[in-house]
Amino acid sequence: MKTFLTALLMTFSFGVLLTGCTTRDMYEAMRENRINECKTIMPGILRDECMEKQSRTYEQYKSDRERARRQGEAGEH
Repeated sequence: MKTFLTALLMTFSFGVLLTGCTTRDMYEAMRENRINECKTIMPGILRDECMEKQSRTYEQYKSDRERARRQGEAGEH
């Protein structure tokens, strides 16, 4: 199952790159895919935990990524 999902994600990512989607579009599409997986695969409490992990918006993701990048640069010096 994990191999199938990996192949599906790679195929999807390649298709997104070909269509010229933005980083936000890719993030949102992948987030929607993960939400759908949570809804269809996970039972009960696991589903709730899975859905909570997907609640981060693109803006939060971008802010976290930028903060990590700055911390990494500060640690290199």
